[in-house]
Formats: sequence, C-alpha cells, structure tokens
Amino acid sequence: MIPRVAITISLIALTSGCATFSDVDVVASVEDQEITQGEFDTLLDEFASRGDIFGTSPIGDDRTTGADQARVLLGAMVQVAALTELLERSGSGLTGADLAPFYEALPADHPWRALSPTLLDLIASTDSTVIGTALARVTPPTATEVEKTYRSAPVATGLLCVRHILVDTEVEALDLIAQLEAGADFAILASDLSTEPAAAETGGALVSPDSPCITTNQYVTGFDPDFTRGAFTAPAHGWSEPVQSSFGWHVIMNRPWSEVGDAVTDTLTDPSASSLLLDGLLNSSSVRVDPRYGRWDAPTGRIQPIG
Repeated sequence: MIPRVAITISLIALTSGCATFSDVDVVASVEDQEITQGEFDTLLDEFASRGDIFGTSPIGDDRTTGADQARVLLGAMVQVAALTELLERSGSGLTGADLAPFYEALPADHPWRALSPTLLDLIASTDSTVIGTALARVTPPTATEVEKTYRSAPVATGLLCVRHILVDTEVEALDLIAQLEAGADFAILASDLSTEPAAAETGGALVSPDSPCITTNQYVTGFDPDFTRGAFTAPAHGWSEPVQSSFGWHVIMNRPWSEVGDAVTDTLTDPSASSLLLDGLLNSSSVRVDPRYGRWDAPTGRIQPIG
C-alpha cells in the first residue's frame, strides 16, 4: 500500500530570524548535501498548491504559508539528503533501479501521478523499500572509523550505550554531579542511589538482551522523549547536566569505549547495519536548518519550531 502524506496545517507566517549559514541560499544541509532556497521554494509552491492531495494551503501573495507544512516538506528533504550523503560516501547514489519498486507499486490513477517528477521522486525517496534497497550498497565503516565516531559523538553511531542515575529532585541530581566531579564511580552511585528498580544490579546501564547498547531508533519509539533528548545530547565523555523526564531527574553518561567498543564495532561493521548509520547521521549535529524554518530535533526526526 502506498502511504499518504499526512500533515497538520498551521496558518501562520514562517518565523523570522537571522540564518547562521555562510551561504544565505542554503536552507538546510546534512554534511556535504545542501538544500538551496530555490529548490525548496519550487517544491513548496507545488506542495502547498496541491491541497487536493496533501491537505495543504496555498502560499499567499506575501509569501507566507502554513509553517507546519513548510517544515514537513523541508524535513522530508533533510532525510533524503542524509540518505544521499551516506550513499555518496560509498561512491553511489539513489538510482532509477532503487525507485523502480515504488513506481511499480503506485497505481496509474493515483493522484501522485499528477505531481512533478521532482516532487514525486522526493516522495519515492522516503519509501522504506527504496531506502532499504539503496542502503544495501553502503560500505560498512572500518573498525577504526567506528571507534573515532564513538569517541567523538556516540549518538552518531545510531547506538546509545549509556548509564543513568534516576533521582527524585534536581537538587539530588546536582549532588550526584558533585560526587562524580570529586571522583565517585558512576556505576556504584547508580547501584546505591538510583531509584530505577534494576539499577542495583545494572549500575544504571541501559542494555539490549544481547548487547550493551540500544539503537537510537528504539529510544525514539520506546523511551520518554525528554530522557531521549538528554541521552542524545549527553557529552561523549563525562556526564550530562540534570535531565528531567516524567520519571524524575537523571544524570546520563555515555559508557567509555573500553566497556562497549567491541560490541559497537561488531554491530556497525556488519553490512546489515547500514540503517543504523543513516539514523546516526540524522541523530548527530551534522543536520543544520536555517532558523527561519525551525530547528532539527533529532529525537523526533522532524523540524520543530523555535521557542
């Protein structure tokens, strides 16, 4: 079944603000992949005008539009840019053969058939079958590359291998940080003081049944979003500032390479793990969005309004 694009329209003007890009024509980028103002505007004009298909509202004469619908479109373009970046690292790119299953499954009378080739290709490029076919050509990283990535930005591996300590108040969390700064062992503190039921046995480690790590996608789909946001932004070394979630206050630490390196390497050097590399790219600071349109929120994989 071909999925329908679902969006929520907010009839407000795009927020103003000064872009931080050196090239003002770039509205978003993922590493070396840039989305220009011109290509975005062209697709936005068409996307907004096809309310009969997407439920969108046309752009006004003053160039204002529903901010949410602009963010939905730009978010899709960012995800395709990440896929393109990953493929180009392996000397490849999206091909007609990748897109063919999507077009073969799309009925001849489907409304999308009336869209421009550029917009329809964008939709096709977000299809899970297309992405899976393309990712099969991604060259796995070397063990050295995996280690370098983990040591600098663990979330960019598409895996999180963390410990955390859960307490009831921010004051308690700050006291934990003071003890850590004085040389206390994180796992021992977690075992002794964390209110998480399993912490006494795990030392606060969050693990999979067969790995000391959990995929970032599992965090996004199964964990408290505020905790996930804190885990995604925890420093590569040391520990986070207090993170509040619906369960209380957390201090979060990425486990050192010496503890989890073998497991991370075994996972990411497997050719079947390319989806983790794509998640990691979208989870990392590699994604930049012109603040006029919002900010990239890695835990949700969407562009969110600022403020």
